[in-house]
Formats: sequence, C-alpha cells, structure tokens
Amino acid sequence: MVILEDSPVFVIEFFTKSVGPSIVAWSYDMKLANLFIKQHGFDENNIKEYVIPGYDIKNHNDIIQPDTMIELHKMKSNSSDTIHNIATTDELLDNVTRSLADDLVDYLMFGEIIIRTDLKFIDNISDCIEKLEYASICDFDLIANDVVDRYYDEDYSLGVSQYPRFPPPADTSYIYDTLFHARSNHDILPFTVEAYVHYFISQIMEET
Repeated sequence: MVILEDSPVFVIEFFTKSVGPSIVAWSYDMKLANLFIKQHGFDENNIKEYVIPGYDIKNHNDIIQPDTMIELHKMKSNSSDTIHNIATTDELLDNVTRSLADDLVDYLMFGEIIIRTDLKFIDNISDCIEKLEYASICDFDLIANDVVDRYYDEDYSLGVSQYPRFPPPADTSYIYDTLFHARSNHDILPFTVEAYVHYFISQIMEET
C-alpha cells in the first residue's frame, strides 16, 4: 500500500452489537467511501465519518492500515450471471471467508454413515461433494489420521465416561486453504454477493 501523504483520507467507523472497538474502513476516494456506505446499508446517523488531512496521516497508523482500505472486489450472484463490484476491505473479506469455511466444516461432517459404501445414495453424496471446488468430506480426515479407531476410548469402555465424544476433524485445512487462496488470487471471489451479505450481517454486524 502506498501512502499518499498529500491526499486526505475519508474514514468510516461502525460498531457491531458486541462490546469492543469500532470497525474501520477508509479510502482516498470519497465516492468509493460513499459507495461502501450505500452498498452496506448503513444509516449515516449511526456511523462515524471524518477526514484525516494528508499531512496528519502518519499520526493515525492505528487507522490507516492496508487491510482496512476500501477497494472494489468482484462477486457473482446466486440469481443471475451478473458480476457485482462491491466496495469492501480485506479485513471484512477475511472475516467472511473464515465464517464461510467454518460453516462448510460443520456441514461437511456426517459421522459414521459416510463410510457406508453399501449404500448407493451415500456414495453419490460423497462423489458430488468431492467434486466441488472448495469442499471436502471432513470425516475422511478423521479416517486418514486414524482418529476414528480411537473413537471408543478406554475411559468409555471402562465406564468412566457415559458417552464417547466424537473428536473434531484432524485436519480441515483443505477447505480453509482453498477458500483463502481463491479469495487472494482469483479475480472473482469464491463466494457470491448473497453469501457476503449473509455473513456480513450475521457474523460481523450481529456479533454478540
């Protein structure tokens, strides 16, 4: 990021429902800053907007960070072939990508039924999931790392604990790595504008 010390910076601060510091977004371009406000549906009475003069930027390194700079990013849509240009920041995109990956890991855990090769519909589900670009059956990571064999642990067999606890996936890095790689290297982001809106509202604006 090149700091333009002779140019003013337009800053937007907004707050989530959680107790904590505000979220910051900024731009050298006032039109881009206003587009960010409009696209995210902010009530201008509930956000803080101000301008930092170019000569004073060096005194605001806590605000003027590369990952909070507003830029245009391309996203597809669930409802059409239209590609949308969304004004957002790397920090917000990272949060959305991480939340999406977290949900995918949850949704792609099926338990012991996933290894039932005698059931054709299970095979079909597995094949379809494994063909998806950013998906992988997380239970397979458990199997590959010999965690399933330790599911019924010694404490359970001896009656120390009432129920065995199914452990988390041994390695879910594939989902996170492929999503973050696409988010950083692809011209079009690996999630739709509808997904961005969903996670922005549910995971960022409504944090508790």
